[in-house]
Amino acid sequence: MKTVATKKNGDEVRVLEQEYRGVKSIHVRTFYTDKVTGEMKPTQKGVNFSRDNLPALIEALQTV
Repeated sequence: MKTVATKKNGDEVRVLEQEYRGVKSIHVRTFYTDKVTGEMKPTQKGVNFSRDNLPALIEALQTV
């Protein structure tokens, strides 16, 4: 997991890889600090895609 940005409110945008049912996927997701535990937890804000699509995503980001 890697933090790629920190928002003004302290939330972080993180990139991580997960495997589900044998399929690896990449997640770009916003995490927030839980006020009770102090732990960083994921929000529903974000995207995930198959690791196979990573080269196309990188190519698209380089053209922006």
